[in-house]
Amino acid sequence: MENEQKLYDLLSEYDGNDSIVIYCESEKVIKRLPSQRNIQVNDQILSKLYETYGKLNIRIVEKSIEKHM
Repeated sequence: MENEQKLYDLLSEYDGNDSIVIYCESEKVIKRLPSQRNIQVNDQILSKLYETYGKLNIRIVEKSIEKHM
């Protein structure tokens, strides 16, 4: 899939600890990228992702590692 390679090329410049999850609506598939594909989320990568895939198709989710009581 050429779009997949395009995404990997884009992400490769931003190594970090933030994981990537891809939701494919038409195929009804959730794809979690391996840890070597993790990135550091910042304004630059977000801008590139918004430009390439559209702002409505990109979402940042922060999950707390603390246990809620």
